Amino acid sequence: MPTAILLVFIFFSVSVNGADYFVSPDGDDGNPGTIDKPWRTIRRATKYGWPREFRQPGDTVWLRGGLYSGNANGIDLSGAEGALSGTSNAPITIRAYPGETPTVAEVTRPYRGVILKNLAWWVFDGITYSNCYQSMWLENVTNLVLKNCTFGWMPTNGSIYANVLFLGVSQLNVVSNCTFYKWGLVTDSCDDHGVSISFGNESTDDPTWYNLIVSNRFLYGGHDHFQLSTAYNVIRGNLFVNAPWMPTNATCNQFAHGGGPNTYGAYGNRHTKPGDAGTIQVDMRNVFEYNRFLYTGPPPDDNGAFGIELGTTRSIYRYNIIAFSLASGIFFNTSGSSSQSSSNAVYSNTLYANGLACLYGGTGMKQHPA
Repeated sequence: MPTAILLVFIFFSVSVNGADYFVSPDGDDGNPGTIDKPWRTIRRATKYGWPREFRQPGDTVWLRGGLYSGNANGIDLSGAEGALSGTSNAPITIRAYPGETPTVAEVTRPYRGVILKNLAWWVFDGITYSNCYQSMWLENVTNLVLKNCTFGWMPTNGSIYANVLFLGVSQLNVVSNCTFYKWGLVTDSCDDHGVSISFGNESTDDPTWYNLIVSNRFLYGGHDHFQLSTAYNVIRGNLFVNAPWMPTNATCNQFAHGGGPNTYGAYGNRHTKPGDAGTIQVDMRNVFEYNRFLYTGPPPDDNGAFGIELGTTRSIYRYNIIAFSLASGIFFNTSGSSSQSSSNAVYSNTLYANGLACLYGGTGMKQHPA
């Protein structure tokens, strides 16, 4: 039995010690940031003036409902440049005003919806990120909470990698009750791009450890929904759906595996390939439990329509439901130095109606000669 993993995650409420600030699409950055006279941009609420004015531990920035479009609404903060961390009982919080939906949209490169580096104890609650180059770049962050947020709608010039990216020494973070939606595309040369969320760096041994990903919905990803290139994380109680959704185009409209026209009229992919960590095998001692992996679609460039393409070591996969994959429900990958599936505990999972497409030869319905 693999070594047990003890993870302690803390959900916390907003402290009453900080100040409240308000932002509204109808506001003005010359206002004082009160509920009656809110600011106009999120940047004004998080970093302002010279010398810089930053939020303090315990502060809450309330975003009124509506559209926050453009780079002035991207957050770009680094602890190395003076931005402050919260504390365990006084986090810094950016959240939706009760009953309203703020949408951050069309933040373009080199900006993101949120860039946080070298910071701790921040909370993002109830915010939608749509059509941004990338929703979040989170580097060397700890005790961060993302909850009740929506991340999605990849633009044509969006990041071909992850929509939400954790890397560096990013530990003890929680992603809870969020929706990840339609982050992916197929190029004219039949390459599929886009990952809903990623932990770790494929090329280095990032200690992106002890994170909890719980009760989220991953709907329609590109190359993967969930990229895991590190160790000691828990993925629990999430829903994954990756049925065909990326349209074929004039030059890419065939099945990559087996040939012939793509009769679905769209491409999809697998849900996750834990263990895909570049040249180093660092994906170990993770736990996947109580997740639902439902429906995969045909990729445009290979045969990877698996429920889980498993390449980790010393990890636990238990109490998951894996159903309606076009290829195998679980594929144990030992194809390279960074994908060596070994010493895992895979037990008490439900696998149902996988191998639906005979062209993949999965463990399920399979074509036999008459």
